Amino acid sequence: MADIEFNPNVIYNKLVNLRAKPQSSGKVANGELQPVSSLRIDVASVTKDVNRFRACDGSACFYCREWAIFIYKKNFTWMAKTITNNNVIKVDNLIDEPKKIASIICQEFNELILKYDDEKIRTNNSDNDFENIIDNMVHKTLAWIKAPNRLYVIPDIFSNVEFDISKFILSNHDKDRDLICILDSIEVEKSHYQILKPHFHLLKLTNPPQQCHHTRPEWKVPTDLDLDRRVFNDLLFKEKSQNEDSLKEGLNQVWLYVTNFLTSILQIEANRDQIFGKGCVANMDNFLKEYQDESLPFKDYWAPISEAYKKTPKSKKLNTSSSTDPVDDIDAAYRTYINNAKTVISFWEEGFIENVLTNAVQFSEETQCTLLGYLVDFQSRISKIQIKDSLDDILKKCGDSLILVKDIKLMVSKRISIMRSDISKKSKELIQELEALDESWNTQSQRTTQGRLEKANNKEFRKRIKKFETTVQSTRQAAITAISALFPVTNFASICNSCLELLLTEGEIMEAIQLEKHYKNYETTAKKFQEQREALLKDFEQGIETGRKVLAGIFGRLFLKEAWGLIAETLALKKQDAFLQSMDKGKTETIKKKKSDKDTGNGVSQPVDNSVPTEVSKKNKKKKRKSSSSVTTISSNDNQSTTVQQDIHLVSQEPEPQSNEPSTSQNSCHVEEQKPLIDTMTDSSLNNNNDDNNDNNNNHNNHNNHNNNNNNNNNNNNNNNTNSTQSLN
Repeated sequence: MADIEFNPNVIYNKLVNLRAKPQSSGKVANGELQPVSSLRIDVASVTKDVNRFRACDGSACFYCREWAIFIYKKNFTWMAKTITNNNVIKVDNLIDEPKKIASIICQEFNELILKYDDEKIRTNNSDNDFENIIDNMVHKTLAWIKAPNRLYVIPDIFSNVEFDISKFILSNHDKDRDLICILDSIEVEKSHYQILKPHFHLLKLTNPPQQCHHTRPEWKVPTDLDLDRRVFNDLLFKEKSQNEDSLKEGLNQVWLYVTNFLTSILQIEANRDQIFGKGCVANMDNFLKEYQDESLPFKDYWAPISEAYKKTPKSKKLNTSSSTDPVDDIDAAYRTYINNAKTVISFWEEGFIENVLTNAVQFSEETQCTLLGYLVDFQSRISKIQIKDSLDDILKKCGDSLILVKDIKLMVSKRISIMRSDISKKSKELIQELEALDESWNTQSQRTTQGRLEKANNKEFRKRIKKFETTVQSTRQAAITAISALFPVTNFASICNSCLELLLTEGEIMEAIQLEKHYKNYETTAKKFQEQREALLKDFEQGIETGRKVLAGIFGRLFLKEAWGLIAETLALKKQDAFLQSMDKGKTETIKKKKSDKDTGNGVSQPVDNSVPTEVSKKNKKKKRKSSSSVTTISSNDNQSTTVQQDIHLVSQEPEPQSNEPSTSQNSCHVEEQKPLIDTMTDSSLNNNNDDNNDNNNNHNNHNNHNNNNNNNNNNNNNNNTNSTQSLN
């Protein structure tokens, strides 16, 4: 086997043509012979062979073995397979995407503004119920600035060196001519490794271990190489920190105009919200709190007055001597309510509303001035940058933005004028309603205490006053809504977005210029780092290739060994089956022959000598039965082997040859080999049955004489057998 074990072609040819019984749980199962569909080897055998592999020099260099162990632990252990399956990571998003084009990011902002408007109209809510658009735009812009520049690709100088086996497993091997491909064909299970029949041809490529002559420290094992990698990464980290500090200063200057613009619009938005949004609502609450006594509803205001004049007639007579007329007091109280309402309406229009409108005009002027400053500065800077291809487009967009910014004050002023007119008109209507209520009080009620009190409690009169108060409240709420519409956040966001697109375009161009200038100073350092990086990766790649070759050879030899064992086992099983079948066939032939002899004896005519009584044949049969029983008992008591028992049983029951033809040499040998055992057994039987010796001899002689008459060619042999038996007796 030693010669054929390292002849993979012979083993492969035998394996593909082999038909063996299927195996179940490592044992041969019953079933028909089938082609071998797979080969299995246990994990312990592979681990043992990998750990004791030694192909390098004797100078304490185990380069091949260490890399083979490294590959084996990383890819061919059950734990490694489980960890890999349970930690599947999507690497698509690990690399930062470059910046989107400035126009695209600003288009997204426009869509956000339109969505905000639609949602506001659909829900009929105020700006306070939604996320602030300006804050959202600022956050997304800052994130966009941090993304890599799309106009300049930063060289990969400071990225860490990582040893990833999957990136270094070469796929350019010939699948039919390279043994390494067997590693990709092996199925890893918990307790064994398996290779399927379609990959059996790879086993032909297995060769004995070759002398490699690796020496240290030229050839580094995984631990040494990993130490070099960590040292190199530490050096990269220090250089990267210094590079980031210097680069940050330059980029901060590049994005200074954008960051200043973002800071400004955040401040402008805060001021806008204070004038047109949440601040306006808070100011209205403060106004109503200041004039809460004058704004008291008529129901609450008139209740104590009405209660004071609801007294008995007796008490009224007692009070007739007072100097004041109760009717005059009631009228004065009613006129106080009317005057308070007029005062609140007047202060609301002339105080609160005018103050808000004045602040709105001032805000529009400041906002327009601030945004114009950014656009004018941008125009002067962009003309100095050498971007001939897109300069015209940028300048056109800048002109459109200037138009929008210059219209801010005019737009707000027009809206203020319309609002002021509406509020003034509404205030006049409210004043007129108050005068109508006062006239109704004087003309439609008796000038008596009872008449005035009845008028104040009149249902229709109360409804009219309630309607007036509701109109006042709705007018105030409408005024707040109109104020928020003077310069809504969507208008401000649209104007800021048009300016922001220009500044982002400029910043991206300037960033690319600054990056190119910065990394030119790192060309020497980058070249040195790149050489060290390539050296580390090359050593790792060589180690991976060597380890895979060694491991593939170990797997190949173990699979060949398993295949040869399966071939030998199958051949042994075939021989065993053939032997058992031959024994079964011999038994069957013996039984058939005995039955045939019995049938022949019953059908043959009686011998010429009639002097022999019929009792002789009966005694002869009795003797044979005793002899067979004796042989079986002796073999059982002496614990003979199964094969010997079967042979003895067959020989003891085999009849004397009846044919005239001489027996074959094989049968003769078989009988001669069994004679000593038969003689011994017969002698023992005869010693235990001394009383029947004479009868047995006579029966045996008669039987021999009968055979001599029918078989003339065998007389001498029968006489010799008879004489030997008699001499023993």
